Amino acid sequence: MPRPDARQHGAPAPGATEEAAGAPRRIFIIGFGPAGQRVAQALLARHRAKIVVIDLNTRNIETASGIGLAAQLGDASHRDVLEHAHVHRAEVIVITVPDPAASRTMIHHCRFLAPDAAIVVRARYHILQWELHLAGATKVVDEEDHVGLRLAAEARKHLRADRDR
Repeated sequence: MPRPDARQHGAPAPGATEEAAGAPRRIFIIGFGPAGQRVAQALLARHRAKIVVIDLNTRNIETASGIGLAAQLGDASHRDVLEHAHVHRAEVIVITVPDPAASRTMIHHCRFLAPDAAIVVRARYHILQWELHLAGATKVVDEEDHVGLRLAAEARKHLRADRDR
């Protein structure tokens, strides 16, 4: 039987007493494949101690642990996995999984457990970006848009090189 939602009864959100005691806010990276690893790489220098990785793949968890990150094996589309990881302490949650249905579920759970956290999510296809925004994402990174921009930048380099010859 699912546990009752504490907030429906006016109780403090999970971990509220920890926040009051000054527990540090965390950066969660959900999915530690190539995209998640790039996110971590960009944040390591200033935020290593705040990063928590959640992934289904044991190799990805070993990789995260190997570079000194807190890591938890589990399926973040299950609310209990997010609760166990203390996602309620999130300042930022980055969802890098390519599956839009799983991402929507994760966004819903994260938005409920950490209502003030910024949720940044990957959209594999441009057409899916609005679904993810409507699910509660703060920012959607559209892969097709970014690939298009990168391809245009490379084309401009080539055109400048031709012009300079």
